[in-house]
Amino acid sequence: MKMNQTINNWTDITLSSLNDITSKIAQILPNILGALLILVFGWLLTKLMLFLIKRFLKVIDLEGKFRKLKQKTFLNGIPSEINMTRAILSVIKYTFYIVILSVVFNVLGWDSISVEVTKLLAYLPKLFSGIAIFIAGLYIAGFVKQGMLSLSGTVNLAGGRFISQVSYFIILIIISVTALNQAGVDTTVITNNITIILGACLLIVTLALGLGSKNIVGQLLQTFYTKKYFKVGQYVTLENGVEGEIVAMDNIYVSIDIKNEILVIPINKFSQESNKIKKG
Repeated sequence: MKMNQTINNWTDITLSSLNDITSKIAQILPNILGALLILVFGWLLTKLMLFLIKRFLKVIDLEGKFRKLKQKTFLNGIPSEINMTRAILSVIKYTFYIVILSVVFNVLGWDSISVEVTKLLAYLPKLFSGIAIFIAGLYIAGFVKQGMLSLSGTVNLAGGRFISQVSYFIILIIISVTALNQAGVDTTVITNNITIILGACLLIVTLALGLGSKNIVGQLLQTFYTKKYFKVGQYVTLENGVEGEIVAMDNIYVSIDIKNEILVIPINKFSQESNKIKKG
């Protein structure tokens, strides 16, 4: 009798356990199936997006633009075997994977993991915007550098290459700090130190330019006013009595046709003489 009762108790316990297990499986099975479907759909969507983005990057010739950027900036030291398209696609791919896993963890009810992944996803836009600011800054710094080189070449400014390099690195430092700040990095200490250093450098450069460029500024003003009053095609009488037609004029020389000869005069000397314009 007791034996039968014991067997019945075991049977009840076993059936109750099986019912509990079956009930729990029935509860989580839809979540598991939903998570699997999300994984498959997310994987297919990622493949499609990567294909479209790869085609787009090929159309805009990203590799060619990156090579030009390397030539104009300090990125020229980056090994040539690095494929920029592949790097961007890898970043996008793993970002999609993180998003998919976050959704899967949410569906499965793994809240603690889902919260941490969500925090990572919330940080990614800041990181990418910081990278975008840095890349845009490289273009701006390179453009300013080339502009300074061209200007110094036009006015024959000694030390123009040095000034353009200094301008380039100042802009690069400012852009780098801005990018780090956008990415969420505390740049207070860096900013304070850089402000002091840049202030000292700018003071030195300002004094050097102010003391060493007086003649250049004078030449620029002479050139400006000379071009304002004298034009190509005018007949002029020089201070020494020589007459001729102005056939060319640039920032350095004035060329005058004197019968069968071309007289070339430095424009600063031409502007200092009492030259006359012939009427008619």
